Amino acid sequence: PSGEEAGGPAWPLLVLAAALLVAAVPLTKEALRARGRPEDLYRDLTGRLRDVLPPGKSAIADSPALTPTERLLLLAGAVGIEEDPMREFALAYSGYLYSANAGSRPVSSAYWEALRAYERLPRWRRALGAANPASLLARAKRGAAAWTTHLAKALRGRVHRYRR
Repeated sequence: PSGEEAGGPAWPLLVLAAALLVAAVPLTKEALRARGRPEDLYRDLTGRLRDVLPPGKSAIADSPALTPTERLLLLAGAVGIEEDPMREFALAYSGYLYSANAGSRPVSSAYWEALRAYERLPRWRRALGAANPASLLARAKRGAAAWTTHLAKALRGRVHRYRR
């Protein structure tokens, strides 16, 4: 008796599962970017830059003390792409974040210019970056840390109210 009698070989299911897992990473990244909010565009661009860096090199831009401009320029320099479009996007995004009139240039148009500069990288490097889940994992880690902090603060507040 062989394993094929019970319903066929299992290897096609393993191949399908692996293909779905590989396809899920770029699809998830695209879905997060497609929301179109300035925060999503910023995270997409920094994630793309992080994902094309060699393993262990993306930590250069992990400091919470960095401004969006500093983070983008550090990553662009490490990747080796033109910094001017990244600077323009960072200025538009910073204007959105900190200015009452939301900056002089729309964030989305600056994003597309920065993306054109990113697309000058070799296709093989962009393909590897698209399949790299590092930026999604870092994003999930930050989200989990924020959720844990929020939960701890809520619990401390309830304990404090209970003690009164």
